[in-house]
Amino acid sequence: MFGRKKPSPQTYSKAELHELLDFIAPSRPNQALSSDEDPKERLLAAATHVGALSPPDMITVKSLGDASPCSSPSNEAGVWFTFAGVNGEKGKVFFFPQFASLWVDGEPRPRAQIPTEMIHVRGYHGAMTKMISVTLNPAQLNRNLRQ
Repeated sequence: MFGRKKPSPQTYSKAELHELLDFIAPSRPNQALSSDEDPKERLLAAATHVGALSPPDMITVKSLGDASPCSSPSNEAGVWFTFAGVNGEKGKVFFFPQFASLWVDGEPRPRAQIPTEMIHVRGYHGAMTKMISVTLNPAQLNRNLRQ
């Protein structure tokens, strides 16, 4: 229209597509972690995903602090991290087998619980399970830190 060119669609190589789909793959969120993968990296991706889905506004999580054990309102074992967002937000992110949630500093209560089924990050379930078991077992955590 009026001499404008239509924008050409962005194209990706096969390798780039596989890399993109391998990192965030809704069809494989429960895929196990490989032995050399750091579960905290997957949980960082999951925290960003949870931040994007948590009303009232989107938070992009850029880093996680150390893991600490916690329990849900229904006494389910979980793990929480302090987080820092790209726009200066700070708070805690909680991961449990059934859901995850953010609690931003200064907000009166945690944000909505995001069901595990909605967290589409490859290896999330395995990373969350591994991190919960390590934080609940101090001997295992000490062994992992020495390696």
